[in-house]
Amino acid sequence: MKSLVSIIIPSFNYGHLIRETLLSIVKQTYTHWECIIVDDGSTDHTDTVVEQFIQEHPNQQFTYLKVANAGTSAAKNTGIGLAKGDFIQFLDADDLLSEEKLAIQIQIAEEKAAKLIFSRSVYFMDGAAVQQNVQKYPMGFLAEESLYGAKLLNRMITNNILTISSPLVKKSLVVEAGMFDQDLRNNEDWLFWFRVAVLNPAFIFDEDKRSITFIRTHET
Repeated sequence: MKSLVSIIIPSFNYGHLIRETLLSIVKQTYTHWECIIVDDGSTDHTDTVVEQFIQEHPNQQFTYLKVANAGTSAAKNTGIGLAKGDFIQFLDADDLLSEEKLAIQIQIAEEKAAKLIFSRSVYFMDGAAVQQNVQKYPMGFLAEESLYGAKLLNRMITNNILTISSPLVKKSLVVEAGMFDQDLRNNEDWLFWFRVAVLNPAFIFDEDKRSITFIRTHET
């Protein structure tokens, strides 16, 4: 039986971008997934966009829940509580997945009995007529190799080596790590991945160039 992937999208006022994000999900070559969108009290037209998209894709497993604004950590934790999948894929409401990402990472998870597999993250500029990739962090800041044991923990202590959407992670590990600290407004992802690393000191890098998470950067 294929592993079910729960894709969790916290969203706040991204009605103008979330449709593109959802399209990147329905284009996945791996089709055994559910998508949980947790609307963190948006005041824009997110609900209209998402509900229309769900109506347009009646054969896909979407869940849309609007909750009172409590921050992205609370929204992600709500999604985790609803997730039925064996694995979890977090995805911000303005970011994208390459079409092969889930398929490639599920295959690695099954072949290596891995609990966390992560991909490259590519940053791109919002609003450009043609997608323009940008270098947000210095080379080597984000991990692009498999890491184990002390080397992994030392990297995690120094900086957050993962983006939120690059890993595919076992749900049981997410729960065991205590999910996201809702009292933090910054660096909550870093703390979460560090807890995961302590419990599972093996982060497997997916070297397949077709497997990418695209992170949108916004002009200021």
